[in-house]
Amino acid sequence: MKKAVSIILTLIITVSFIISCSAQEDTDITDNTEIILTINQPYILINGAEHAIDTEGTVPVLIDDRTLLPVRAVVEAMGGTVEWDGDTQTVTLTKNMDTIRLVIDSDTAYLNDVPKTLDVAPRLISDRTMLPIRFIAENFQYQVEWDEANQRVILTQEVQETAEPVTPSEDSDPLLETEPVNEPEKKQEQPVLTNENQITVTINGQSFTATLEDNETAEAFYAMLPLTLEMNELNGNEKYYYLDESLPKNNRQIGQIQTGDLMLYGSNCIVSFFKTFTTSYTYTPIGHIDDAEGYAAALPSGSVTVTFTK
Repeated sequence: MKKAVSIILTLIITVSFIISCSAQEDTDITDNTEIILTINQPYILINGAEHAIDTEGTVPVLIDDRTLLPVRAVVEAMGGTVEWDGDTQTVTLTKNMDTIRLVIDSDTAYLNDVPKTLDVAPRLISDRTMLPIRFIAENFQYQVEWDEANQRVILTQEVQETAEPVTPSEDSDPLLETEPVNEPEKKQEQPVLTNENQITVTINGQSFTATLEDNETAEAFYAMLPLTLEMNELNGNEKYYYLDESLPKNNRQIGQIQTGDLMLYGSNCIVSFFKTFTTSYTYTPIGHIDDAEGYAAALPSGSVTVTFTK
């Protein structure tokens, strides 16, 4: 009996979870907007369709108010991938440009190589990795809801409204265009920034001027300066960093990314682009580096330290 109780307690302390901030060109899975798991039930509901969690009959468990879920079924339902390194007892979860790395029995997780403290350490139970659900889900842009009456965990994807892609013209700026070119000229909004709308971006001893957008996101970013960020590279197109706090967002489909663009993805992901390409993802424009080609040439490959100052 004691052995059985010990096994159950171990299960409850762990959970599975999922992530979202992405600036990749690949199309994300947008159909899976709701995932439901029920305590002690060996199935997962994906937008109402029932699927077995695995072939072993693994079930979510509840221990000391902690819901523990089998990680692989949940992450793959979200469109992510799971990798297991048995030598280091490390599980790596990837969804778009977000990566979460966890080590069994360690309460330190790594979100895009930034250490984060977990409420509960991951556990390996009967060859199933069980991880903390809220940490993973929220970092994969999912909301977590606990249905006490039905003993269910409901994961809902944060869906952002997007506008129709804009076809750039020679005399239009695709970053500032929010309506089709043939629409009547839209009313100009009053600038939000009350200070200078230019900042300095420094990398490898070289400084570049960036002109900020007139929106509340750029204003909030300006208020956080100075910032020195260790930005990571993704797909040879951009470098990105997750802020500790969220910025106001007004994400929309940009369509055409320009070299030198500074964007916000989600609510706390700063993205600096050093290539021009098309994308179906949504961003909030923050600004644009004036000497975009010079900035791109100064960037080394891999991660880099970038300083933003007023």
